[in-house]
Amino acid sequence: MPFYIGDWKKAPEIKILPLDTRAVWLEMLFIMWECEDRGYLKINGHAPTNQDLAIMIGGGLTAGDIKKHLDLLEKYSVFSRNSDGFIYSRKMVKIQDIRSKRMRAGKLGGKQISIKDIASELPNAENETEKSLVLQYNKTIDDFIDMRRHIKKPLTERAAKLLASKLNDLAGQNNDPAKRVRTKIKILEQSIFHNWQGVFPLKNDLNNDDGYH
Repeated sequence: MPFYIGDWKKAPEIKILPLDTRAVWLEMLFIMWECEDRGYLKINGHAPTNQDLAIMIGGGLTAGDIKKHLDLLEKYSVFSRNSDGFIYSRKMVKIQDIRSKRMRAGKLGGKQISIKDIASELPNAENETEKSLVLQYNKTIDDFIDMRRHIKKPLTERAAKLLASKLNDLAGQNNDPAKRVRTKIKILEQSIFHNWQGVFPLKNDLNNDDGYH
């Protein structure tokens, strides 16, 4: 997780907090960085309770302690809440949004490189499950592009188009758009795990969608 010490030390809304509240916020940032919807305090589509946070952070904290810290953090606008009430870090969400845009549309010779966006299959994602799926798919694309760069095989414009086409073929012609997207996520994750440059059929019948998380 990138951490900007200068920003942390200068921010008045952080400096005014007691040290133990700062520590709780820092632990929350660590949790939000690892959440599926990066930057949001959301685990499998749910907001953790104060008791959940007390357990996750540890240190003998109680649900009452967490409430006290959250009240202070909210009083000084350290975090924000979206329309669904989920706590999020403004800076982390902004960083992730910039990172996602750059990685999905990385440039080579002035030409944009991209993989087909999920919006064409779930254009009207409204419920929490579909929104979470959109974010997970976008993050997996980011991770695949990042892996290609890490192995020093960055995607060219043509390679990205070929990969997108093959990914669509491998996902099959399932009438359930959400299931197709889940299959694409699994295919990309398989390639990321093995550091494969391309995408390939799922092994060991991983295309079975039962029990997918």
